[in-house]
Amino acid sequence: MADPSRMPDRYAMEERLRKKVEDAKTKYEAARVKARSLTRTSPDSGAPDLDGNRSIAEAARAEAQANRDYAEAIHALSLFILHGKVPRD
Repeated sequence: MADPSRMPDRYAMEERLRKKVEDAKTKYEAARVKARSLTRTSPDSGAPDLDGNRSIAEAARAEAQANRDYAEAIHALSLFILHGKVPRD
């Protein structure tokens, strides 16, 4: 059984990890919306648009990074809840 004196620490850590998940989710959703909006508004005239292509590529990279950050936050929370493993920060 868990040590009752350590429960407030556990709740505080869980809340901190949940906050990280929510923050990462918000950032991922924003990056996703931006990437999708750029691909929808890019002109399809057949002529190469280097600035547009660069913007789309940067938005895609930002979305991918935000997705990785979100997955890592979920993983850290899961490990803590299931196994009590405290992530290194």
